[in-house]
Amino acid sequence: INAVVPYEISTVTAPSVQVIVAGQASNVFPLTFAPAQPALFTSDGSGTGPGAILNQDYSYNGPGKPAAKGSYITLFMTGEGQTNPGGVTGKLTTISTIPPLTPQPVLPVTVTIDGQTATVYFYGEAPGDVSGVMQLNVQIPSNAASGNLAISVSVGGVSSQKGVTVSVQ
Repeated sequence: INAVVPYEISTVTAPSVQVIVAGQASNVFPLTFAPAQPALFTSDGSGTGPGAILNQDYSYNGPGKPAAKGSYITLFMTGEGQTNPGGVTGKLTTISTIPPLTPQPVLPVTVTIDGQTATVYFYGEAPGDVSGVMQLNVQIPSNAASGNLAISVSVGGVSSQKGVTVSVQ
């Protein structure tokens, strides 16, 4: 099940989730609110392995098509928390004529590749996607190793899941 957690959850004192399918309801599961809980999208949707990453030429990044050192990649994630301007649940993200181009997380964002800090050139809601899908344009460090390298995004000091990789030449 893919679902968008509403921005309004930050005002709920005891959040919970329940799934109802064909009139059958699951148990109610309590949730814990966090200002951010970043998670990178992966190629196979499992949450680990090759990230859902585009190379500079918009080809899919992976072992058969690694990114060059010093080139730019595009990552996609969720869980960035509240944005500025404020997130609107269910809204499709459009590009603004004034900065920021799309809503950006209010918490600081950093990216590491194989433990090295990578330069982030853009971060914000992904144009054309529902609010809550964030896009990051990042440069592969020129001195990065070659191979399938660990990649992580931190929002407000909270890191994305372990086990996501980017392929580098």
